[in-house]
Amino acid sequence: MEIDTRSALSIVSWSTIKRLVPRVSKRQLDSYRVHLRDYQGNDIPVVGVGRFRIAFKDFSVLL
Repeated sequence: MEIDTRSALSIVSWSTIKRLVPRVSKRQLDSYRVHLRDYQGNDIPVVGVGRFRIAFKDFSVLL
């Protein structure tokens, strides 16, 4: 997983979120109406949006 802190959005798979934040449920996410597509034009389903504190060594940020 790679996080771009200058990006407007970070896309993370649900399985990755569950691995990093095991107690999170889809009900805790806010709905977000956006239509995303990959490079081939396939739809990317959006489960929701949430803010998470990411920490690595001495660095910590709320994304």
